[in-house]
Amino acid sequence: MDVCMVVPSASKAGRRPFLMQAISPLWQAIGYRVDQWWPCVNRFTEWRFERLMEEGDIVHLWPGVSIHLYRAIKRRGGDGRLVTERINCHRATTRRILDEAYARMGWRPSHGITDAAIQDERDKLALTDWVFSPSPLVTKSMRDNGVPTEKILSSSYGWDPSRFAGDHKALQPIDGVTVAFVGRVCVRKGAHLLLDAWSKAGIRGRLVLAGTIETDITEHCADHLNRSDVVCLGHVSDAPAVFRSADIFVFPSLEEGSPLVMYEACGCGLPSVLSPMAAGEVARDGQESLVRDSYDGEAWVDALRQLAGDAELRRQIGEAARQRAQNYTWERVGNRRGAMLLELIGECERSVAIPLVEIA
Repeated sequence: MDVCMVVPSASKAGRRPFLMQAISPLWQAIGYRVDQWWPCVNRFTEWRFERLMEEGDIVHLWPGVSIHLYRAIKRRGGDGRLVTERINCHRATTRRILDEAYARMGWRPSHGITDAAIQDERDKLALTDWVFSPSPLVTKSMRDNGVPTEKILSSSYGWDPSRFAGDHKALQPIDGVTVAFVGRVCVRKGAHLLLDAWSKAGIRGRLVLAGTIETDITEHCADHLNRSDVVCLGHVSDAPAVFRSADIFVFPSLEEGSPLVMYEACGCGLPSVLSPMAAGEVARDGQESLVRDSYDGEAWVDALRQLAGDAELRRQIGEAARQRAQNYTWERVGNRRGAMLLELIGECERSVAIPLVEIA
């Protein structure tokens, strides 16, 4: 397939021969610094994208694209196909999960998912021919919200081994284990539940939080965050260095798609304690990870203690995770997705060669 990927802009490291930046370097500098410019930048990117489309294209849209582009594509008609991506659960499911999480804690919800946002997603999915789902729970959320099963393409995300070359570590070794959480430290990721489990586990070591901390967590979990065995790194640009510093990876996420950090932790050979949302079908309980319900605090305490106290178990699970991760490199994931699309197109139009146009 011929491929053209359209984005507003890309860092130097992310540029590829098939990638087109929609705006000039000058406008990139302005657009990334002035929030009010972003609607204009996005609309201009969509306009550039529309001009590229040709008869018979497979159009692959990622979240964040406006409903106007979906409608423009469908108005063109022809024999092309519109594919989209669900990087998280359906928004209606996400709101239900987060409303429950905030209610359990007695906190005011701050997720910002409105009725209008949910309807926007429903409208987009109705216009889509196929939608990629990165995990079984994302698939279930779409089915629960009326997306026909035949539209859903079960897939995964992946990781890039080249990012993990080198041996630099973010932290010096300590007398004890280093347990790492990498991602936004927020309610959706179950950070409040992790902090509570860590405080109860009484493990000799440290919990490292690598990511921006949400205001809700800062305000309501200050006692946990101020513990001497909790290290808050804030946003990190070198996540591999954090993984290299860790003995155990943890991710008790309440709502997910298929978190990239899970693939990366597995690729680094880290044993992990994960929620079902975080593990998906990639990291299996008792093989590449210990999978525990986010709200089962006792189970999380036990799992943390189990891995912290057994170096051989950490080695066995970590090695299994490393081997499992080889099936989920981006190259392999991309090949599987490409083959899936070609097979689907072949079933619809047996002899048509179709290029792929994607907007991120």
